[in-house]
Amino acid sequence: MRKLLLIALGVSLGGCVALSDFDPVGSAVSIQGQWTIDGSMPTESSCAALGANRVRVTFLDVQRPVPHAGLFFSCTAADDSGDVGVFDTAGRRGRGQVVAAGDWRVRLEAIDGTGNVVAIGDAADVTAELEGPPIVVPQGEFFTGTIGALFDVQGQGASLMSCEAAGLSTVHVVFDSLGGGGQIASDASVPCAAGALGTRVLPGFDYTAHLEARDEAGAVLFATASETFSVATGSRCRIGGRCQSFCGAGADCPSGEVCSGDYCALPGEATPTLSVAP
Repeated sequence: MRKLLLIALGVSLGGCVALSDFDPVGSAVSIQGQWTIDGSMPTESSCAALGANRVRVTFLDVQRPVPHAGLFFSCTAADDSGDVGVFDTAGRRGRGQVVAAGDWRVRLEAIDGTGNVVAIGDAADVTAELEGPPIVVPQGEFFTGTIGALFDVQGQGASLMSCEAAGLSTVHVVFDSLGGGGQIASDASVPCAAGALGTRVLPGFDYTAHLEARDEAGAVLFATASETFSVATGSRCRIGGRCQSFCGAGADCPSGEVCSGDYCALPGEATPTLSVAP
């Protein structure tokens, strides 16, 4: 395996550089996996609503994501059978055995045209043995709807200083109801200083949620009233605001709204920012 340079705490440790052998590229086994968008095979329109044009396999080194250069696929890639959202490097369209022997933690990630991660699948621990069975990556179940919030702290920008002064540690989106069948991609919680948070949700359901700010012990110091959002394909919903329809890839906006940055907005509409004030 080739050496990867990891700069860890370089400044605080006087510029020390550690070497790591973590490198999943090899020739021990093949790898296969698949993904869906909103519960169905991906299409050009659903990939656009997700904001993704590629899906990649990522190997996690103590949660540090390490992509495999040979495992990037078009969002609408198909396997030898023509099934969309499926890859198998052992197939005719694959590259054969491309993963090194070892114990790995793997997941699928959907990325946009600049390489930003827009959605993450579940991770799993796998073992690759020389000439052994193929690695199977957990299915990526990507959702196009989002529910989140922007926030400040008592009217000031969220920062370590303002959060500490207010006694706040973390901020959470808490779901009171998933609408009898809705799904969320992950828990939505961030350090107070982040100033923004959210999670992807399966569209087609009414979600009820509110925002909470908590101290280090987990006590709730601030909470908003619950709000209900009817999430459509690709829509972006913000607590303290509303759901904005997706208008990328030629989608139309409701009457009276204009397309701005892939989302429909009313003329002069401002982005809602909640003020967290214990």
